[in-house]
Amino acid sequence: MAPEIYEENYGPSCDIYSFGMCVLEMVTLKTPYQECANPLQIYKKVINGVKCEAYDSLMEGDLKEFIKKCLGDKDLRPTATELIADK
Repeated sequence: MAPEIYEENYGPSCDIYSFGMCVLEMVTLKTPYQECANPLQIYKKVINGVKCEAYDSLMEGDLKEFIKKCLGDKDLRPTATELIADK
C-alpha cells in the first residue's frame, strides 16, 4: 500500500506504487516486506520510505531504476503514460 493511503489520500500515484510493488514481487518471487513480523512493522517502514529486502536484493540496472520510480515520492512518481514511454 502506498504511504499516502495510510493518510486516506488516494490518487493515481497510489496505483503506480502498487504496480511497482507487483513488478517487484514478480521479478524477485518474494513478497514485499516479508521480513516484517506484523502489519505495524510494515506500516512504519512504508511511511518512513524504507524499502523492503526484496527491493534491496535487486541488482543495479534499468529494472531496479524502473521500480524505484514507481515507489518514489508521490509527487515524483511517473504517470502510466510516462512509464510506457520510459526506455
